[in-house]
Amino acid sequence: MWKSAIVAAILGLLQVSTSEAAPVTYTFDGTGSVTLAGVLIGSTYSVVFAGNTSTIDSSDNPYFKNLLTGTFTDGAVVETITATVESNSTLANIDFYDSTFTNGLGLQDNSLTGYALATSIGPIDAPPGTLTPTFGGGFFATAGGNLVFTGSDSLSFTADVSATPIPATLPLFATGFGALGLLGWRRKRKNAAALAA
Repeated sequence: MWKSAIVAAILGLLQVSTSEAAPVTYTFDGTGSVTLAGVLIGSTYSVVFAGNTSTIDSSDNPYFKNLLTGTFTDGAVVETITATVESNSTLANIDFYDSTFTNGLGLQDNSLTGYALATSIGPIDAPPGTLTPTFGGGFFATAGGNLVFTGSDSLSFTADVSATPIPATLPLFATGFGALGLLGWRRKRKNAAALAA
């Protein structure tokens, strides 16, 4: 009885730990024109979004990762932005957009066919003919003003999905259940010896 309870508890803990969402980072590195508060700020930038795999909308293709917080970096300019990352696995493209889907960047590459945002991929470097920018008048609101992508010359995409680590407390739980099992075994053995005497 004790053994089966201990095994069930440990298996339950393992199942909980493996079903947790994995951390994910989506990185877009590119060159092109970008304005902040109406001023051209540079031409080489990086946009990094961090989240986890639990909130990917996979109900239908395309797949969405909504309201991701990211960091835009262009030289000394660093701004926090919020965006939606979209993967259309049929069209083999990856994009990120502002809240109205009217400003953002993206690329198309055959290696993105079937990609659903939940696994590591890349880096994928896109030549100018495969870029899919959206310049429809939208913007990303930042503390420094409206951030607008106005031109795109090159873009690279990388997704890094980390393995979910086993919680640090899991070995402690296993040790505790092992100790309880040992105590139960000793008590059973002591009771059996007392009955035999």
